[in-house]
Amino acid sequence: MRALTIHQPWAAAIARGYKRVENRAWKPPKGLSRILIHAGREWNEEGAAFCERLGLGIVRTEVTFGAIIAIATIAEIVTESSDVWVFGPYGGCFRKWRESSLSNAQGDKGCGCPGIIGTRVCWVSN
Repeated sequence: MRALTIHQPWAAAIARGYKRVENRAWKPPKGLSRILIHAGREWNEEGAAFCERLGLGIVRTEVTFGAIIAIATIAEIVTESSDVWVFGPYGGCFRKWRESSLSNAQGDKGCGCPGIIGTRVCWVSN
């Protein structure tokens, strides 16, 4: 299974069921459906402000960094939508997700391998 590293608080918003779409500049590969959501080690201030405007209550000191925090199923890829979470150019829409955990997972950007090897997590790259 592949994983996607997402900075906090975006990853927490997905794991908690608020964020229904993950946006990327590149088109996801065909056949991608279930993915692991890996919370990166960085906090995104723009994302925090966005989540705060929506009243989500995601606090930096209360989220997990550097670990798998959810498993999600991507139902479709959109390029436009009225959904507040779509700001593209490509949005992977989640049909279902559930919280999960795998501690100390380390991102390995663009490794191209099919899943988790040890505790290194492969990012979905293109």
